[in-house]
Amino acid sequence: MAITADYIVVSDGAITLVPPGGDSDRKYTFTIPIGAKIAPGQNPVLTFMTWADGGIVDLVVELNGQNIVNPTRFNSDRRSYHEVVNLNIPRIGLPNDLVFRAAAGPSNARIWVSDVVFWFQREALLPGD
Repeated sequence: MAITADYIVVSDGAITLVPPGGDSDRKYTFTIPIGAKIAPGQNPVLTFMTWADGGIVDLVVELNGQNIVNPTRFNSDRRSYHEVVNLNIPRIGLPNDLVFRAAAGPSNARIWVSDVVFWFQREALLPGD
């Protein structure tokens, strides 16, 4: 069986989150194509860019109601973040809810999240399959 990498661009634009008391969360919904068979033992990876202003902000990320990024502190440094996701959390052929939440930080702080991509390895379709 051949394995190939695949991905879904969840969002290409930037969102701004404000710690509790403001616009503290954003939900995206994406669907892994019904024909995709995630390769056994090949955990998916969530990637995104982030940076903050006004202080350190704790960011939480959930997929289908389960924490995949526990409170992680981000500051003004712009960075790429990669998180290996438990193989049993994403759903194939059904909506997947991805939530970014600014869980804590100063009242004047902001955190930006952009370029959200969900990567996975799947069984490749070969000619004649």
